[in-house]
Amino acid sequence: MNTTTRILFAFIISLFMGMSAFAGPGDSDDNFIKHTEVRNGKNYFTIDLSTFENRFEKVYFVMKLYHYQEVVVVSSDPESKSFKVSSDESFPVTHIQTMVKGIRKDTMAKAEGLTSDQQAHWLKENDKFKRK
Repeated sequence: MNTTTRILFAFIISLFMGMSAFAGPGDSDDNFIKHTEVRNGKNYFTIDLSTFENRFEKVYFVMKLYHYQEVVVVSSDPESKSFKVSSDESFPVTHIQTMVKGIRKDTMAKAEGLTSDQQAHWLKENDKFKRK
């Protein structure tokens, strides 16, 4: 088997297994949201904020979460590496994980569509977490 064939084979196998062999930092969301516990009829999840590259992405993502009735933001410091959300047990764990990953994708698309100046302006107008 030549090198090109090996690379192609490895890529196809990794796609089959649900992983991209060419994923860069922040491209894989397998560990982005983890179901951590069930308590008093609630599911608790930990979200990894370290996958975001800057404050705009973190703040935009967290603020967007507040618009969804399926989750309650338990802790939301954008400066932390992770934070927690909860949901009622009536919502399947996979539904919440898929929803949160979708919000992350929307956040990344928004960030890519704005210049750094536009992101700074958005933060100035919308960052409710800024320290005074």
